[in-house]
Amino acid sequence: MKITRKRPLFYGVSYLIVILIFTAVYYFLFGSDFKEIPRLQIVQSLYFSIVTISTLGFGDIVPRQESHALLLAICSQVMIGVILIGLFLNSLSHKMSDLKEAELSERQELVRKGTLKKQLSMLKPIIMNHLEIIAETVKVTSVVSSGTIEIRPSELFNQSFIDQMSVQNFYSSETRYGEGVMLWANFIDNENRSFIDKLESYLIKFGAHLPIDIIENINYIQNHNYLQAAKVVLNLLGGPHANQFPRFLMLSVEHSLHDLPDKPDSISSYHKSLLLLISTVDGCFPESPIMMRLHLTNGTYPRVGSGIGEVVRFGTQAI
Repeated sequence: MKITRKRPLFYGVSYLIVILIFTAVYYFLFGSDFKEIPRLQIVQSLYFSIVTISTLGFGDIVPRQESHALLLAICSQVMIGVILIGLFLNSLSHKMSDLKEAELSERQELVRKGTLKKQLSMLKPIIMNHLEIIAETVKVTSVVSSGTIEIRPSELFNQSFIDQMSVQNFYSSETRYGEGVMLWANFIDNENRSFIDKLESYLIKFGAHLPIDIIENINYIQNHNYLQAAKVVLNLLGGPHANQFPRFLMLSVEHSLHDLPDKPDSISSYHKSLLLLISTVDGCFPESPIMMRLHLTNGTYPRVGSGIGEVVRFGTQAI
């Protein structure tokens, strides 16, 4: 019942009001119904009301036994007082219990956040390593050299970034290991498989204690088609008709001007999920958010713009 769940202050104020009400009752209605007192004074009425509701019963002010109405009033005040005291103690007990539960919940939340922070600290370097590969992809698909840029992923992953990523040439033979050592598809596939394996190992170690939304997001990233694009290219190159197969851009289909059936959006959806994961990690480390460093210079391989492929055409319209 709602009456039993009021705040202790409510019952305390109610107790005081009852004292004042019965003070007026004794003074105005039963002022002459007390032994050895010609007329009960207001202070005496207040004193008698306090003594009665608290059931102290000093006996220095005694009601006349023949005044049945007065005796009934006294019994009523005693009963009301006992009930209010009981409700007050019950409310106080609930209040203390709620405070203890809140304190316990707060401690548990601090422990949970501390545990989550430790777990995400293990995930942070995995993400940063993956962002290094994305930074290299930006480098090989950039049109001009512009020095070193430090930027937050949320500021980089815009439509211009998606358009640029769509023209990366998986058939390029230039990687960080030099020119002619391996195809860009081999390099990206190796790095993507390494990223997937690291995420899998991370989930095996910490998945039992991670929030379900983080686990779902990591699983979504692991199984995303975007991480398989380079592998598809390598499978095509290893097929029996590899020499006859046109070397088109695997990701540029997404930016075709044609409304293709089931047109993919793997670049945008993948990086959107990655941003969500980065935001989760940054939430635990606001003092040191994840940053990307783009080295858009030609001091080291791969060179700026070395992985830009030819635009694929569909009919008379270009991507």
